[in-house]
Amino acid sequence: MEFSSFIFAIIISILAIVITSFLFSSTPIKTIYYFLFNVFTNSYSFGNMLNYASSLLIASLGMAIAFNIGFFNLGGEGQIYFGGFIAAIFLSIFSSLNGFVGIFLAITIASLGSGIISVICAYLKVKWDVFDLISTYLVSHILILIVNYLITSKFNDTNSNLLATNEILQKFHLARILPPSYLNISIFIAILFAILLYVYLYKTRFGYETIISGQSKEFSRYGGINLNRYVIISGFLSGALMGISGATIVLGTNYRAIYEFQSGIGFTAIAVSLIAKNNPILVIFASLFLAYIKAGAMEANINTDSTVEIAYVVEAAIFFIITMKYSPAIFKKIKDKIF
Repeated sequence: MEFSSFIFAIIISILAIVITSFLFSSTPIKTIYYFLFNVFTNSYSFGNMLNYASSLLIASLGMAIAFNIGFFNLGGEGQIYFGGFIAAIFLSIFSSLNGFVGIFLAITIASLGSGIISVICAYLKVKWDVFDLISTYLVSHILILIVNYLITSKFNDTNSNLLATNEILQKFHLARILPPSYLNISIFIAILFAILLYVYLYKTRFGYETIISGQSKEFSRYGGINLNRYVIISGFLSGALMGISGATIVLGTNYRAIYEFQSGIGFTAIAVSLIAKNNPILVIFASLFLAYIKAGAMEANINTDSTVEIAYVVEAAIFFIITMKYSPAIFKKIKDKIF
């Protein structure tokens, strides 16, 4: 059923690309070609697509663990931004550290910082039943404003034309894999996290109780499961993964915290998690697919009269379809008619 929903989302996305190309482009066939195929024709575009997918994958895993327990973390944008920012500041202050040690500590601190931010909202949910959709979103918005202020004032690199922090030293850069693209070893980190989260959720008692608690709170309470504990744990893990996503962007792509570098990733991660039905393995493929849509829109924008906004139209179509209660049943009916 999960795989059927994923395939259905892909079909709808392709249809959305074709329809919008014919509606808004004077050269629709050319637009469709560049959107769907050009990303595979050169290592730069292909590598950058995979690089974006790796950061998106880590953030989407954060959404998946939160959604599994029923903690609706809409604070991904702020948590990613905050994690990347504190990683950049840490490496700027402790620039004398060994390269590997500095990278490890920066990622750890980013995960702890964003994890604490998220777990505060989780605690408010279990302690006073504060609506998590609102609390996570508001805290995220506040975080973004605070980090924006710090980047443009106290921590702004006056020698750069960018609104950004100082560039981190090269020894703290994540090793590249497919130059001249920005693809780096964070893609392996992301896949490792996906496997670990899958094992945790589907192969351990704690993961089983997490899923059961998310599916039926009343059943979990009667079964003696401490629901509040799992909300707190999942809330922290969700924020921690968001922070790691932000850190990998800083260490592997931007090499500094650029003003609102996280823009859109947190909300795209929601779509990824929904497409994958919160399954960590399917999140890998869903992240690749959404990254492909974004990269395709960029290729079409560069080479045709199409705009990058076409990617948002496709994402909106995906959101609409995957949130329909009966989308798997619709797919089954279509499949039965075709085959």
